[in-house]
This record gives sequence, structure tokens and C-alpha cells, in this order.
Amino acid sequence: MKVTLEPTDLMVPFDGLTTRCWRGVTDSGVRVVACIALITVRAEADSQAFDCALAEIPPGEVPLAAMAMRRLGSLL
Repeated sequence: MKVTLEPTDLMVPFDGLTTRCWRGVTDSGVRVVACIALITVRAEADSQAFDCALAEIPPGEVPLAAMAMRRLGSLL
């Protein structure tokens, strides 16, 4: 299975961690939401472009930035 993800500006607590919500789709067309606490670029790679792109996510991509965990399904 392959999943294509796009970051949102929504940050939610999950299992004691602050996670960023990403939304996406599998290669078979199933829409998903992923709550990711850590993502990094390999040590030998230049992370500047990745860091800049992630920092420039426009607010409001997710309509309810303060939504509770039980409402994550609305991202789908």
C-alpha cells in the first residue's frame, strides 16, 4: 500500500504527544487522516526546503483548527 499525504495546520494531542494532522489518500483511493508526532529528513539530506515548506502551511486549510479528536473524521 502507498499513501500520499498533505500536511494541515491542525495540531492535536494524541497519546501524550502533540501531533500534526495530515490528510491523504491511498493508492486505491481510500481517504485517510494521519496524526504524526515526528517526521524528519535523513541526516545526509538538506532539510532546508522541507522545513520551509512545512512552516509555510497556510492557516485555515482545516476549517475547525480546534476540533476535538473525535471529529478528525471530518477531515476525510
